[in-house]
Amino acid sequence: MARDIWPVSSVQSFENSFPAGFEPQVIECSLGVAQQEVSDFIAYQDRSGAINIELPMQINSEIAIFNTLGQQVFLNGYSDKNIIINAALAQGIYLIKIQVGNSSVTKRLAIK
Repeated sequence: MARDIWPVSSVQSFENSFPAGFEPQVIECSLGVAQQEVSDFIAYQDRSGAINIELPMQINSEIAIFNTLGQQVFLNGYSDKNIIINAALAQGIYLIKIQVGNSSVTKRLAIK
């Protein structure tokens, strides 16, 4: 025997359960994950020469590294909070740009 999922047997539909003349307010909403952003991060070179990047949360991000001439020397996507980049970069100053969706943050890092 099939069980009726509608608990009120005298009401034929959801709309009929409201009093006559009742006009509910229509509210638009969206379901899903809010746009994630990155506002800050920590970047440093460890003793082995790797670049360590610590994000505030685990998030899908794209990391680009630029030299002082504006040339992109590294680009990769990640979905971690703590990232280790083993790029063979020459000694100098670099810009690390982290892009998350439409937001980005750039910091300077000295490679020794």
